[in-house]
Amino acid sequence: MDLKSGYPFWAVKNGLLKTFPQLTRDHQCEIAIIGGGITGALIADEISRNGHYVVVLERRDVGWGSSAASTALLQYEIDTI
Repeated sequence: MDLKSGYPFWAVKNGLLKTFPQLTRDHQCEIAIIGGGITGALIADEISRNGHYVVVLERRDVGWGSSAASTALLQYEIDTI
């Protein structure tokens, strides 16, 4: 495994697991989370489990940015040692 390729390991290995449609209309929610990386996803999950209507907004593909690269490299290294 080339950890210096510049591509996130999980995206290269598995591809994006899910894509989401572009926002094309207004939505109403109680809480809007800006950013669909690991932090935004975990916060949205916790808040929605507590009964709130949450919308996650991400400019790019969810989980594709630095979260995919940094968490994938850390997890891959731990798994192979």
